[in-house]
Amino acid sequence: SFVEEMAFCRSEYDAPEVDNECLLTFGAQNIQAGNFYRALINDSSAHELYGEIVQERSAGNSPQ
Repeated sequence: SFVEEMAFCRSEYDAPEVDNECLLTFGAQNIQAGNFYRALINDSSAHELYGEIVQERSAGNSPQ
């Protein structure tokens, strides 16, 4: 279902339960809580960003 393929995320600069959320689809990818992922943001609302996870970010790589 759609909800099962949706991850509720935040950027590395946002505080949990304070800042906006990023709602990202991930399809068949195996994602894990606590990992960093690159995402393509394709929509937004007043309080959320919507997009999809495009790849896992390797440890030590800075965001671009």
